[in-house]
Amino acid sequence: MMPWSTCTLPLLLFTCCFIPQLVFSLDECRNKTNSVCSSSSGTCPGCLKILWQESLSRSPYVQIINNNTEGLLFHLLMTMLSQCCGFQNDDCGEVKHIKEYQYDIGDVGLEYDVKMPVLVNFKETGLRSQKNVVPMLPHTGVAFVVRRDRIEKDYSMQLLGAVFGAWPVLVLTLLLSVLAGVIAWVLDTRKNPNEFPRSFTKGASEGFWWAFVSMTTVGYGDRSPKSLQGRAFAVIWILIGICIISIFTATLTTSLTTVSLENKISLPGSKVAALLYSIEAINGFQQQADVQRCRDFEELIEALESNTVDGALLDSYVISNYKERLPDSKYKVQEIIHQESMEYGAHVNDSNLAACMKNFRYAQESLVYEIVELTMRKPIASGVREGSQSSQSVFDPESELFVRTLYTCLGVVGFVLILGFIYEIIRYKTSGCPFIFRRGSRKGDRLTLNNARPPFMNENTTLDEMERKLTEELHKAVGTWKAKMEKRDSYLHTDEVLSSV
Repeated sequence: MMPWSTCTLPLLLFTCCFIPQLVFSLDECRNKTNSVCSSSSGTCPGCLKILWQESLSRSPYVQIINNNTEGLLFHLLMTMLSQCCGFQNDDCGEVKHIKEYQYDIGDVGLEYDVKMPVLVNFKETGLRSQKNVVPMLPHTGVAFVVRRDRIEKDYSMQLLGAVFGAWPVLVLTLLLSVLAGVIAWVLDTRKNPNEFPRSFTKGASEGFWWAFVSMTTVGYGDRSPKSLQGRAFAVIWILIGICIISIFTATLTTSLTTVSLENKISLPGSKVAALLYSIEAINGFQQQADVQRCRDFEELIEALESNTVDGALLDSYVISNYKERLPDSKYKVQEIIHQESMEYGAHVNDSNLAACMKNFRYAQESLVYEIVELTMRKPIASGVREGSQSSQSVFDPESELFVRTLYTCLGVVGFVLILGFIYEIIRYKTSGCPFIFRRGSRKGDRLTLNNARPPFMNENTTLDEMERKLTEELHKAVGTWKAKMEKRDSYLHTDEVLSSV
């Protein structure tokens, strides 16, 4: 036989093609003699008795249907035996499956060559060097799977509530602005009565406006202290305002962060579902979770669907095997618990056979993963993905709050625009012509609307009358100008006569 390092391709071909032919189970071996199978790596019984633990024999690790056996652990076992025992011909390689429930508890007469699956814990003292324990399936960590609707429900409303929850800081900010406005009015009203009037109501309100825009570092410049004491207080207030705005911003940020953290289901203290006697159940106990043990995956998914648990603990093999039952749109991985201390394996009575199988497990670990993916016919990583709350916000376009707010704003804006156009049309019809602007009286020199028309225009005038009136106005203006010029010429002529005398 070729060395194991040079027969990777034949082994893969054996895994894909030959293993399906060995999925039979016999009550008794056909070969009654104690035959022995041998290879360059060692010898094995011709009829290998495998004791299956019913409590751990579940998909995708072990699948026993009638007399047929499938699953990850069975295929890995047969692959190891093909290397260590030479299970590659018709004369050698019979397998007898023994079910655990056929024997009473504590039966010392139980005979088997391999007992599987068993939990292998590397943390136990001396277990790694124990001769008869063989770890077979590398563990990929424990995923905490939760329903999306449990953690994403009303998330936008929670964020909005956190924003409004910062109202105490906002009230304090407004009160300090009022106080600063009154102080600015007191200090600057004597020297700057135009911007800070002497009246308390008007001056204090102008002071509040100045204090608020200065605190927010906007500073329009429409109001500013002119006195020395007023400007000194402005410097102090601007520095205080920067601190106040920073505190307000930090409060909002803290509130939003708190909502994000509280919205995440924490494993310690949570009620979670896990398969009975599984590595996930053990990790749940270690994480101080309230573990509800389920006999099979159907019972576990039923607990998730009925909301009797906060989530479920599963490994990547189970998630990949039941990908269709765990759609990414409905479930998400809240967190992943990384652990490398436990694996599923087997207890082998023959120490030499156990040593050979263990050498295969550690020397060909990459090939083990290849066999797993070929057996499952899908990548191990396929399944629900690990999610994040950071993508959600008040303005999440898929949230119900955002949709309602968007359509409400669109409706209000459209209604206001329609009212504005109706108002404009009514004013135009009642006045008879578009509005004209005129410069208003001395009050900021602002432009004001005037719906008064020129004196020569009314509803009954015609173009001829307009032309006539314009001509008369022009003639009057020219006549007035000529009269002024003639009067000036007469004054000049009189001055010349007097100067000649």
